[in-house]
Amino acid sequence: DLLYLRDMLAEQGGSLANLLRSISLYYCAAYFKLGHSAVPVHDPVCVAFALDPSLFTTREVRVDCETTSDLTLGHSAVDWVGQSGKKKNCRIVTAIDTGKFYRMFLNAIKSFDESVSSSASSNASTTGKRKASESEESLPPRPVCQGPPTCCNEEERRKRAEKPNVRVGVGVIVVREGHPGKVLVSR
Repeated sequence: DLLYLRDMLAEQGGSLANLLRSISLYYCAAYFKLGHSAVPVHDPVCVAFALDPSLFTTREVRVDCETTSDLTLGHSAVDWVGQSGKKKNCRIVTAIDTGKFYRMFLNAIKSFDESVSSSASSNASTTGKRKASESEESLPPRPVCQGPPTCCNEEERRKRAEKPNVRVGVGVIVVREGHPGKVLVSR
């Protein structure tokens, strides 16, 4: 969840950490406006998978993308139980080791900040830790999620306080055959 990472970035400090925290404010606010109480980290999860697939649990399934219906154009239909009888053609991520993912992400940011800090140690104001009380634009109140119970269930999140909520959100990009330049995105 990006909200958890934003807190960790503030605690960690550093120029890149502070920049990421600052620019993620709009992204978080947009998710809140849509009624979500958790904010997925799509791109960092994809990069983490490319760097270390062992962080993820995957499953081989059949996936077909709808390309003809006006109503469901771009929809990814997943055959979880093999009832179509078609050959499996996709590996889908079903779980992530959140602790390892967070450590990988934060260590990468820290490593960058330390390399910048050592080459420009005179600029201490950009590498210092940001205090929680420091003024910045604040997020709107976190809404009660209107999604399915597994989406943003606050009670479940409280029970798993040691394991913050990361929803895997790897996007599937589909280009519709015969329609150059028209890209359909489905998750």
